[in-house]
Amino acid sequence: MLIDDLRRTSFNAIVLERGVRCLEHIGDTVDAADPCGRVLHRSRILCAGLSVLATETAAALGAHDDLAEVADLAASLSLLTKIDDEIIDGLTFHSGADTDRDELRRKTARFLSITETSIYDAQPANAEPRAHLAAEVGQRIRRLSGGGDRTESLFSLVRAGWRTQVEAVALLTTWPERVTSSEIDRVTRRISGDWLSIIAACGALPARGGRTLHDDEIEAIRDAGAFIQRADSLADLEKDQAEGLTSTWAACATERELFEGAPLGERYDAAARLHLELAATPATETRAAIARRLRDLGGVSAWLGWIHSMLLDRYRAHPLHRVPTSRSNPPARCPSLAPEV
Repeated sequence: MLIDDLRRTSFNAIVLERGVRCLEHIGDTVDAADPCGRVLHRSRILCAGLSVLATETAAALGAHDDLAEVADLAASLSLLTKIDDEIIDGLTFHSGADTDRDELRRKTARFLSITETSIYDAQPANAEPRAHLAAEVGQRIRRLSGGGDRTESLFSLVRAGWRTQVEAVALLTTWPERVTSSEIDRVTRRISGDWLSIIAACGALPARGGRTLHDDEIEAIRDAGAFIQRADSLADLEKDQAEGLTSTWAACATERELFEGAPLGERYDAAARLHLELAATPATETRAAIARRLRDLGGVSAWLGWIHSMLLDRYRAHPLHRVPTSRSNPPARCPSLAPEV
């Protein structure tokens, strides 16, 4: 095996072991919050396993005695967001591209307000099963932080993440000709970037930790998230098309190459012609710059790299995936993903 293959195998094993262990602790609560089983078991393991972002942060900041509680909090919050996402990303919720955008924003905000309020109040906002999981998340946050600035720091990231989700549903479910590259660029950066920064920030909650996350560390995670979300849109290209997510980054990038009513295979062909795998991958210098900005957070940068590679591997494993014929530069019309200021 090449060293990168060995490293990837090791990361896979760590995520699997962490996910299984966390689900032993929180699985019953997750089952109750997702009675329809929308989140498949393998997705539950991955979401719970990505609590490694939080424990890497906690260990780097000195909260070694709180790693188990940090892991369970991050896994619970990760799965709570996944349960919500499975609903709001579904065609039965957003009803497709012809839905009024403002009304869809209001509907999504109302839906997410249940979990948001339940987290803040640490008690269920209503009788919905997901509200009970959200309340438990709120209780875990308070136990770890003891309240105060650390709690508010995480809450501010949650508020930002929930606002991003509202905007993402409105933008990604419309027709590609109705959105601009800058809008897709911005929301692509923030979808994964906000979520990843929230999970990592769970590791900065314990009072025994040295500090909360610096603003530039959060922005570095969001910069990495831009490429992670691009890779995610490639990995989920077929699923997203079926669910009416017509304006993801990958969908918009391939749209102009297609004729009306083109079969799905034509979209994958277009992705290969446009070298979207390359466009979804940060340059070596970009990756190194992100790693430098995250150097005080232990292995967070390495784990972000693994997530990106895992998603591209999923895309490459799709039966309709096509290998580009050359490695020329991607077209200039691909969004730039310049950092927000």
